[in-house]
Amino acid sequence: MIRFARWSATLIALMGCSRSTVDLVQPQAVKIDVPISTNACGGTAALSALPEDACGTCGIYRCGTTNSLRCEDPGANACGRCGKVPEEECNGRDDNCDGVIDEGCVRKLASLPTWDSQPRVSGSHVVFRAGGAYTNAADIVLVTLPSFDFEILSPHATPIDDPGDPSQENAPDIDGDLVAWTTRQVDPFGESGRLMGYDISTKVTFEISSMNTLAPAVNKGRVLFQVSPTRYANDEVWLWESASGKTRKLTTNNSDDQAPDLSGEWAVYTRGTGSNPYFNRQIVAHNIATDETIVTSTGLPGWNALPAISGTRIVWRNEDGNQAPSYSGEIWMYDLLTKVRTKLASGTVTMPRISGTLVCWTQSNDYGITLLDTATSKSRAITTVGSGCDIDARKVVWGGNHDVYVRDLLTGEP
Repeated sequence: MIRFARWSATLIALMGCSRSTVDLVQPQAVKIDVPISTNACGGTAALSALPEDACGTCGIYRCGTTNSLRCEDPGANACGRCGKVPEEECNGRDDNCDGVIDEGCVRKLASLPTWDSQPRVSGSHVVFRAGGAYTNAADIVLVTLPSFDFEILSPHATPIDDPGDPSQENAPDIDGDLVAWTTRQVDPFGESGRLMGYDISTKVTFEISSMNTLAPAVNKGRVLFQVSPTRYANDEVWLWESASGKTRKLTTNNSDDQAPDLSGEWAVYTRGTGSNPYFNRQIVAHNIATDETIVTSTGLPGWNALPAISGTRIVWRNEDGNQAPSYSGEIWMYDLLTKVRTKLASGTVTMPRISGTLVCWTQSNDYGITLLDTATSKSRAITTVGSGCDIDARKVVWGGNHDVYVRDLLTGEP
């Protein structure tokens, strides 16, 4: 301490300064810039994960702010997995998990040694007529979708197309669990035959009518059918109801009523009058509950045939001239609710069928099936080789090349 004092005094003396005139320099604080650590989002707060890390069911983290993350999670797809729904393939499976198998794919209903035609569809069931290629054999076949299991509903020979078939079946129709068709003995032929029914749920076959019947139409536990008391003249329309098990005559007049169809309380059929009832023929809508009738084809030239109904909409073919067959005509629709009649197509068109707003028909000139959505006016060819379509909801069936096919429509079709 004494040495330091002497050294300080000596230093001051050498500098020529007195102690009183020297300002001693005081130490100063120095600011040094130290880098501050940042997170992956550009902020300073600690993050619990990193952007692009997995989160939720099928999500990843994204930066919400500079100091926070958000989980963007679309959840599992319709198949219960992450990512896009797989594309549907024609493989007998529901690849895109929409509840429909092979939509957009054309599938043959059954591989039988018969000439198959007259398909009708309701929900997951299709019925059709399997006829012998060169024999009088003809039977009714029921196919269950999507398994494509089939069973022959009518008495038949083995194999099915053998000429020993004990009966000949025709004109099947189906709605829900109820199937109906006409049957007659093969040799000798009857005029038409009895009307038979089949309950899918109980697997019971029963007789609906022993009269000479044609063209059954099934809807909600009822069967509408044509009875021919004499050959090709003065036919009447009858109704059978499963609730009561009874039949009653729906039409009682001197006209010739044929080709019935049924939807809810509305029946539709053709009515021929005059000296040439086959060509002087109108479309009649008949309310079963009230007996109200509406002639929907009034004023159209030519003759009218092949009506079909769904809800309050009726479609039919208007044919040119007064000769059969007529290869040129028009498809018309009449709405019982709006009372509006609309022409849907013209040319070589025939055999229309309807379900809701969708209508299908056969193009006679190129033997194909056309589908029209009356709500959007969009149409498309379902197949260029086929005839005799039917439609239920978004399922279309038709016959072609002696087989019967089915196709579930894609979303947005036609």
